[in-house]
Amino acid sequence: MYLTNANLSQADLRSADLPQSNIEDADLSGSNLSGANFSDARFDRSILSYANLQNTSLFRSSLSFADLSNATLDGADLSQASLSMANLAGASFIGAYYDENTHA
Repeated sequence: MYLTNANLSQADLRSADLPQSNIEDADLSGSNLSGANFSDARFDRSILSYANLQNTSLFRSSLSFADLSNATLDGADLSQASLSMANLAGASFIGAYYDENTHA
């Protein structure tokens, strides 16, 4: 699914199944993405501040240069994900899963 430049601020995408989506340069601030599957998705340069990503699958996803400030990623699967140059200020990662291939 291509959602580049989309305004999804405050969207309710709980349990959405959107693997391999292109969501670059999008505004997802304050959105509820809990329990969603975004494996292999691209969120580069997107705004996810204050988003709820609890228990979300971000396996092999790219969040490079994304704004994840104050986002909740508790229990999220970040294995093999790229968070390079992402703003992680105030973000919560309690119980999040990552591995040696997760890049921050």
